[in-house]
Amino acid sequence: MTELIPGKEKILETALVEFADKGYEGARVDRIAIEAGVNKALIYYHFKNKEELYVSTINYLFEKSAPTKLEIPSSLTVKEKMSILIRHFTTFIHNNPIFVKIMDQAVNTGNRIFDNLYEQNLYFQMVMALYFEGVEKGEIRSVEEPVDYLVSLLGSCYFFYSHRNALYKFYNRELDEREFLEMRIRTVQDIVDRVLFQK
Repeated sequence: MTELIPGKEKILETALVEFADKGYEGARVDRIAIEAGVNKALIYYHFKNKEELYVSTINYLFEKSAPTKLEIPSSLTVKEKMSILIRHFTTFIHNNPIFVKIMDQAVNTGNRIFDNLYEQNLYFQMVMALYFEGVEKGEIRSVEEPVDYLVSLLGSCYFFYSHRNALYKFYNRELDEREFLEMRIRTVQDIVDRVLFQK
């Protein structure tokens, strides 16, 4: 993870809110400077233009969510390792709604910008590595299109939170946030178990 000086981190944290609320086109560097309590020149010292600030902001968001600090013992089964990763990813999305909001906007902004998001594939790469490890060890069944399966499985974590306001009406009871998070994790883990681990 990139080491950040306090002023730069404050700019990125403020930019996250601005881009999430206003989108790329509507966001203003002037507002970011005011809200961050810094001189606009300092922003352009760290980032040459608005696009670089936007890309850096989203990469910073990915770094915050990245499971690089997860300590997953090699002695665990692939299923146990996958469970830890699912819990980490789902918990981060649940606790950081701004992540979903800004990622949806980033995808729709254009491939040229989205292609510069160097952290975007980290979860997918880790899940894919676990898939191949599981197949090699005989823990996971081999599927014809593993990329399509794994994109769908990660999507089962992400999709609900991307559409939460619309989907929540289908739940006929009130759940507190912790209870809801645990339910989502159980559901996703059950989907993964049935799709990949049942032969």
